[in-house]
Amino acid sequence: MILEVENLTVRYGAVEAVRHLTLSVGEGEVITLIGPNGAGKTSVLKGILGLVTTSGQVRYEGKLLRRREPEALALKGLVMVPEKRELFASLTVEDNLLLGAFPRFQRRERGIWEDLDWVYSLFPRLKERRRQLAGTMSGGEQQMLAIGRALMGRPRLLLLDEPSLGLAPLIVREIFHILSELKARGVTLLLVEQNARMALRLADRGYVLEAGELVMEGRGSELLQDPRVIESYLGIRAQEAAGG
Repeated sequence: MILEVENLTVRYGAVEAVRHLTLSVGEGEVITLIGPNGAGKTSVLKGILGLVTTSGQVRYEGKLLRRREPEALALKGLVMVPEKRELFASLTVEDNLLLGAFPRFQRRERGIWEDLDWVYSLFPRLKERRRQLAGTMSGGEQQMLAIGRALMGRPRLLLLDEPSLGLAPLIVREIFHILSELKARGVTLLLVEQNARMALRLADRGYVLEAGELVMEGRGSELLQDPRVIESYLGIRAQEAAGG
């Protein structure tokens, strides 16, 4: 397993947002966390990265993560695309992408420019707008840029926090098409997503959170057909889609 989380509890002051969560991510897998608003999905990602107060154990590539500064984790290949994207609005698309490879420039790695071409092949719109300021792009384009910037770091595990949030349905389908391509290329993904139907269709395995606790887990295809998941998260239309 590339990531093993055992008995993770996340606290904000006296409030426990996540309680005693255990999950794993195998190399090349797509794993999704689904659940309602406030279930603790984003808190799980923050807990893995050490951005909030936690207890429990997080192992990455078999080693216990004790010091979890974001920069050090990125050097290890553990990269997150946050919900708010956190782009450099006053810089161009291409400058944002190249900043994603900054640690690689420092190590004088090869292949950075080839990876830039690869990201442009995944997101042709970014290539068209490579001289445009990131802050002037649409929400969907900014999400593509945030994912592309993360990919420039050659992540071994990519954490994605609500990549479809606030986007038009057409753009959501485009984002998930790209995630499907990344899966086909063997990129390991841990995906937090409210669009349960699309997330479970993509995922090898899924975990369902409610009120900070794990209530279900299983293969994505199995959860997609599970009556409890259908009733709580997918609705009638998704039930029809799952059945068809």
